[in-house]
Amino acid sequence: MSIRRWLYIFFLTAVLLYGWSGAAAAQSGKGVVVRERNADITISQNGDVSFVETWVVDFQNGSFTFAFREIPKNKLNDITGWGVREGERVFQDSYGDYTFNVDESADAYKITWRFPATNQREKFLSDTHTFELKYTVRGATRIYPQGDQFWWKFIESDRAYPIESSRVTLHLPQEFSADQLTATTYVNADQAGGARVRDGKTIEFNGGPFSPKMEWEIRAQFPHVLRAEPAEWQKWDDYVAQVAAQNNFYAMAALVALLFGGPLLLLVLWYLLGRDKPTTFRAEFLPQPPDDTPPGVVGTLLDERADVQDIVATMVDLARRGYLQIRELDAFGAPEYARTAQSAAGLAPFEKETLDALLRGSAMQTLGDLRGAFYTHLTTLQDALYREAVARGFFPASPLATRNLYFRIGKWGALIVPPLAVGAACLLIVFAPMAFLPLCGLEIFFLALLGLSRVMPQRTAKGATAAAQWNAFKRYLTQLEKYENLQNAQTKFAEYLPYAIAFGLEKTWIEKFKQTDAPAPTWYVPYDMPDAQRAANDDWTWRNVSSVPSAAAASSSTHAPNAPAPAPAAPLFHDSPTEQTAAPNLDDLARGSFVSLNHVSGNMFDFLNLSAAAFTDRTSQTRTQSFGEDIRSVLDQLASSSSGSSSSDSSSSWSSSSDSSSWSGGGSSGGGGGGGGSSGFG
Repeated sequence: MSIRRWLYIFFLTAVLLYGWSGAAAAQSGKGVVVRERNADITISQNGDVSFVETWVVDFQNGSFTFAFREIPKNKLNDITGWGVREGERVFQDSYGDYTFNVDESADAYKITWRFPATNQREKFLSDTHTFELKYTVRGATRIYPQGDQFWWKFIESDRAYPIESSRVTLHLPQEFSADQLTATTYVNADQAGGARVRDGKTIEFNGGPFSPKMEWEIRAQFPHVLRAEPAEWQKWDDYVAQVAAQNNFYAMAALVALLFGGPLLLLVLWYLLGRDKPTTFRAEFLPQPPDDTPPGVVGTLLDERADVQDIVATMVDLARRGYLQIRELDAFGAPEYARTAQSAAGLAPFEKETLDALLRGSAMQTLGDLRGAFYTHLTTLQDALYREAVARGFFPASPLATRNLYFRIGKWGALIVPPLAVGAACLLIVFAPMAFLPLCGLEIFFLALLGLSRVMPQRTAKGATAAAQWNAFKRYLTQLEKYENLQNAQTKFAEYLPYAIAFGLEKTWIEKFKQTDAPAPTWYVPYDMPDAQRAANDDWTWRNVSSVPSAAAASSSTHAPNAPAPAPAAPLFHDSPTEQTAAPNLDDLARGSFVSLNHVSGNMFDFLNLSAAAFTDRTSQTRTQSFGEDIRSVLDQLASSSSGSSSSDSSSSWSSSSDSSSWSGGGSSGGGGGGGGSSGFG
């Protein structure tokens, strides 16, 4: 046998197997499509409603023997007069083919009708049947003096088959003028139109197609002519609606009160507990520090935060006063820190703690030694700065403790309110659908309190006056060239550099003096010293020589210009025990053969940045997290979502207004009618 013949047999076998598997799959799958589901509904003068439903059912891919329709009892009194037929054949109230039976439970009526199995002769062709279902509903109309209503969920949502189209013809108890009639439809409780007043006694509703799980509701109102009393379910619905409307009004009022009263309350809270005491100090600027307050404490006083720049300012101030020396280890500003021989007995507690944290009991530490270790001291140093600010009478209590108090209140309130709002929405959905609104207003209040917490630390009268004075000095440093000639103010560069750091002005402060002959700080030794000995051999060592005072330190070693100057020891860099090297100034460095002035100034700024970065390494485990990060961490725990859908029928020749005033009762949205339930085939 040739290869071509073998290929032909293989291909034919594959086609046959594929066709057999497809036919088997089609035979195993069962499906139903309702081509039409129509109704002719008549409202009697006594309020009874007679239904004649017509179901055009296309049974596909399977055998079916019964159908069912279940109607809830929640918005009617009872259902009678059940009947089923197909063409001329009337189904009997029994069991077997062409029979039906009605089961009544505590919650619903369920009618099931049976017929011979479908699709018996042609397995894969559709089998269409037309069923007619009759029943009479009592107590399903709404009775109001302003107008009676018929409101019915004709297409129920609890079904697994599609309905291609539906037409409902409603016959009213008597004839009215067209302008007295109101009608509409709802799809999944959203107004969809599709209603037409055919004449003064007939209203027609059209809709479709309806996919599984889609609900269609019809509604009509006409003048009050029904001779019937409102049903008990209507009385209960109207009572619930009245209570809900009142509670919704109160909820809206509470929301408005919170939206307007909340900010006012926060303003009063800040005015009484967070606002600084008034001060009479009004000077535009101060050319010198108003007192001897250390730069780190000044920074804490002004921004009410003990942060890393205050610690760096303290470190530089200790170096300026002769307690510390700093040397660049490389051309990128990476420093090492060395303790001088000067006694630390006169230092404030937070200054001693800063010095100890920086050197950790050694005479010298490099930047690499501090990275990853200094952060463990940050909380202690911050607390020490806060204690110093309180001890000097600037604050009645630690600003950090005050901020944390209000922040915790706002945080826990913001975290607790959302679940309370969800619980209120679930538990009070019937009697107070908008009960969650006041809680939304309360949530906004707590979120606003989170923001307010940052400005709640309150300075004392002394602290407010000191802050005004130091702000005047800050303005002087910011606009120094406005008040003085920079060339004549060279000596202020090193003296006021710690304050410039505390104020966040270090970059501009260094830039101001790059163009002058300002002396370089004696405590800061750049990597590229213009010295032939340094170029030849870079094995310089530190020596603590307390008998040789620094000229710059002797001239400006205190916080205030008029305070007595200590005599700090200046370390000398040398390549032999007897050779001493004088401290350079910025002009010398600029003219040197190794580095330029710009390079030295840039490295000094890099040194400050590198120190701050090393100090804050792994700061996520400390309280130096920014306020914005605190806020984000709280907001990340808050989550909510919502969704909705709507549909409309723009092709309708008539539609009613969605305004609730168009209806005599029951509200203007869908979902309030009887009917619904479930249906299916099997």
